[in-house]
Amino acid sequence: MKIRSALLGAMMLSGTAVAAGPNWAGPYAGLQAGYSWGDVKQIIPNYGPVPDGDVDGAVLGAFAGYNMNLANNLVLGFEAGANWSDADGQNSVGAPEYLVTEQDWEASLVAKLGVPVNNFLVYGLAGATWTKLTSHYYSPSTYGSGPKADDTVVGWTVGAGVQTKIGNNLSGRLEYRYADYDEANVTCATCGPTAVELSSHTVTVGIAMHF
Repeated sequence: MKIRSALLGAMMLSGTAVAAGPNWAGPYAGLQAGYSWGDVKQIIPNYGPVPDGDVDGAVLGAFAGYNMNLANNLVLGFEAGANWSDADGQNSVGAPEYLVTEQDWEASLVAKLGVPVNNFLVYGLAGATWTKLTSHYYSPSTYGSGPKADDTVVGWTVGAGVQTKIGNNLSGRLEYRYADYDEANVTCATCGPTAVELSSHTVTVGIAMHF
């Protein structure tokens, strides 16, 4: 009888632990890497209508945040992050001249709402984002690269991800974000009025330490 009671107690405790899953509450910080691609709308009055361009490249960054448990098995979190970006691209603005656009970095502050599913946390996110865009004109047959101009602009971002615990204090995640930024003024001394608007897609994988 004692052995049966002990076995039943162990089974009940095991079932409770499985049902509960990992505890996602508390602070965390981590590193991430991935790839970003996007569309650039170029506004250049001196040239008239210009076809849209694109940028793409690798990203590498860090993030930190805090999660708290809500009722109904929900997890609410807030996260700040920043990425160095290698995304760039060029678009013809009248042969043989091009406008080169580079995304130097991006940062964000988002709210996250997730649902634990077994050992995973599936979440959506939304918030504000900032980026620095740098542009210059390029003409391979005449003057080469013109002077650079840059602007830092704000935008909004939404996305989704899935995260899983790796041991007690580590987790890995896969995340997608879409971002849309305000118009950046990249007018330079010799190019006349020039502006770009960027919308981007970013996929990252990350690893985090939970404290």
